[in-house]
Amino acid sequence: MPESLYRRNPTEGNLVGILQQRSQQVRGTQTVNGKSASVRNPAWVQIKGYDKSCGGVGSMTLPEVKETWGEVYQPKLKPRPDLDTVTLENAGDWGLARKVSAQIRCYTLSDFEQVQRYFLLPGNEIDVSFGYKKSWGASQGTTKLTGYTVASFSFSTTSEGFWLANFTAVSSATAIKTLDMQITICNGCNVISGTGQAASSGPLRYLTGQDKQKHPVKGVAQLIASDAQKNGDKSIDEMEDGEVITSFVDYNSGTSNQSAAIVVYNGDHIRGWVEQAQAWLGGLVHNTFLGNNEVDSANNQIYVSVGYIVNRLLNDQLLRAMGCGVGHKREEFNVLKIEFHPEYSKSKIANGITSGDPLSCLLLGDANYKNSSGAGKDFDGDCKNLGAVKSNSGGNIKIENILLHRDVVASCFSAATTKREADADHADVKDVGEEVVNIVNFFEKVASHISDCTGGAIALRLVEHPTDLKKLIVVDQNYGVTDSLKCIVFDPVDGDGSTRDCQVQSNVGSQEYKAAMFVGSSKKGDSIAALRNCKSELKEQRQKEYEKAKTDKDALIKNPGNVGQNKFNSQDINALKSVMGRMHHNNPETATNETVHYPGLSMTVALDGIWGFVPGNAISSTQIPKKWRNDFKSYFMVTKVTHQFQGSDWSVNLDGILGYFPNVEYITL
Repeated sequence: MPESLYRRNPTEGNLVGILQQRSQQVRGTQTVNGKSASVRNPAWVQIKGYDKSCGGVGSMTLPEVKETWGEVYQPKLKPRPDLDTVTLENAGDWGLARKVSAQIRCYTLSDFEQVQRYFLLPGNEIDVSFGYKKSWGASQGTTKLTGYTVASFSFSTTSEGFWLANFTAVSSATAIKTLDMQITICNGCNVISGTGQAASSGPLRYLTGQDKQKHPVKGVAQLIASDAQKNGDKSIDEMEDGEVITSFVDYNSGTSNQSAAIVVYNGDHIRGWVEQAQAWLGGLVHNTFLGNNEVDSANNQIYVSVGYIVNRLLNDQLLRAMGCGVGHKREEFNVLKIEFHPEYSKSKIANGITSGDPLSCLLLGDANYKNSSGAGKDFDGDCKNLGAVKSNSGGNIKIENILLHRDVVASCFSAATTKREADADHADVKDVGEEVVNIVNFFEKVASHISDCTGGAIALRLVEHPTDLKKLIVVDQNYGVTDSLKCIVFDPVDGDGSTRDCQVQSNVGSQEYKAAMFVGSSKKGDSIAALRNCKSELKEQRQKEYEKAKTDKDALIKNPGNVGQNKFNSQDINALKSVMGRMHHNNPETATNETVHYPGLSMTVALDGIWGFVPGNAISSTQIPKKWRNDFKSYFMVTKVTHQFQGSDWSVNLDGILGYFPNVEYITL
């Protein structure tokens, strides 16, 4: 199993080697350049801004490399612009959101105007380079970061007569997460073929009514309907039971996505479709999204894959269709996308866990809901092409193939949609009344529904790509490593050549802490049990609860199998979802994969500057009782990494929260 982004071993550069060499040097066990004690070496940092305005060209690097008196000091004997501070931060989303901020001093108006051109315009690109002039015996050369975009800025003058200019630049992926996108999808747009020519079929359309009239696609629900109707050419009720659709006409790229799929099922297994929809959508009626008979289906039900949601709805429709803006080219936006990473976009569930609500969510591969009498539905057996959508039962789940009912997706989309209202500060009246949707909010609602149906076993979220700042990836927060976790132990007491400060804080008064103390059934209670040395008792209790949940599942689905026998009514569905939650919570197979943290306890460490720490790394301190390491296997998971450059000083701050893992390998400095 590959590493989780939430539990990562230190692999970047020679991080551990450099830390150990610093420790040996300060303790006199190793000499560098004939000296046994290290002296903090001066660090350097440069920022480079690119002019992205209309017709803009060129770049500016600060600080500028000047050698002569005339170059350093201008005709009025005022220095060139210089950097006051530069801050690099991995924070938010458990540290998986990146940004850079800087403060620049300008001593003349002309210099400030130049700085404004390259660093204080939203959309300008920023590069950052940094390192040490002389390393501490170990090679840690120049580090260069690219792909940041200016998001905000400010400036002011001082009583001393110079300008202070500040900007914050974020990764493109971070910017995506904050965007409110116009929700109009394919509003009668022309279909573009793969050659870039207008297709003869014209705008995307979908069938409605008894007369099979075609209407232009104008929203999410209609787009799904058109795709399910094979681009508006076939009534949904004419589809075969379990028919799979993987080819879609796209008005932007003209290509289909391999990981996008729609499955159409016959609905004879359910009783009263509208009544069922009201039950599991909280009273939200099917016709809310489509109007009467707009899907042209009285019975067949449409399921779309998570891959369809990501690639078809988000990438192909919202991201690619967003306005380019003045001075920007479309190719600058086409690189922004959400992906399924080959290593990190995986999920693993315990054997026996499946969807507790097959009317709204399906995990094919373990989706046979027929009872011993044959009542119910076998979604696996009825599917015409399992290879396109199947997930592996009791093991790795292919996230992009998780299926959701079309109305669930429409409901999530509607819930994430807001309408801009007029206010006193709203200058552009044309935007008033415009409906927008937040991409991340929409996906979070989709993920929440999947989590609810699987008892919390699958917890999807969007995070930044670990190396590409222009991409977001889909991950399961519950998915983690099964082998050893390497934990770096700092020594702030005797000194280790790197640690400047180390503090441990306990927020014992928090609501989360109180809940964990008294609610033993919660996952937070597991961390309390670990610290109280009650893990064996807890494991025995969990095993008993798990076996009982398996028995209850079998009774609900197979024998007597009330779920299928009663046409999947809401009472039986709620009971089955509850069973999935009990199975997930108590299953010993998942105990080592989930990231469970002790509430209210955190650690902050300040170090001499070093590159290589990332969120998800494990750290600890000699301040922590040995019993916590030896018996409890505790560690602090890094949630935030902050690099601070000021003058020639470089420091890094690590923020972490306490967790535990059965197989922690401690690395002492």
